Amino acid sequence: MPHDFSDTAQRALEEAIRVAKYTGARILLLHVALPDRAALASMPETETLKDIAEHPALDGVEVTHTVTFGAPDEQILDSIHTSTVDLVIMGTNGRRGIRSVLVGSIAQIVVRCSPVPVMVLS
Repeated sequence: MPHDFSDTAQRALEEAIRVAKYTGARILLLHVALPDRAALASMPETETLKDIAEHPALDGVEVTHTVTFGAPDEQILDSIHTSTVDLVIMGTNGRRGIRSVLVGSIAQIVVRCSPVPVMVLS
């Protein structure tokens, strides 16, 4: 489940927790940082994601977390292909205007290209 530390990502995580507790599924938390952040020795994203993964609401749920670098849509789709993922639950802030028409939101791209079902919360 992609997490960009936004409110919609947090709502998506809450839904992922409900699904995981009901089905016994594992949660893979993924944060995609911009490529220029890869040069930093200490990334706050890694610590923040670790804190989210250790939140008490996730007690009883197997959680792994990772930070990758690059284009978010490409990294999310790559993680789907390289991990055992049955469902993607993600939030969307959505692009607006002409940029949305030309390239679409990250969630739209993931929905179109994902080999597994995608649940999008806004």
